[in-house]
Amino acid sequence: MRALGVVFLILFGIALAVAGFVFATWVVVWNLTDMQNVGINFWNVFWILLVGTVLFGGVGASRR
Repeated sequence: MRALGVVFLILFGIALAVAGFVFATWVVVWNLTDMQNVGINFWNVFWILLVGTVLFGGVGASRR
């Protein structure tokens, strides 16, 4: 692979990571707003916990 391809691959990875973080933040804010307006339900808590597990590592991180 040429140097330009490697650079584009790195930039694509960075863009994908930023997009994933923005999406995760949007999910958390959306569910917190829904909890404030409607009340807490299973799905609000589920999505926040799922995002937290993906971002912070889940069981592997909690064992350390």
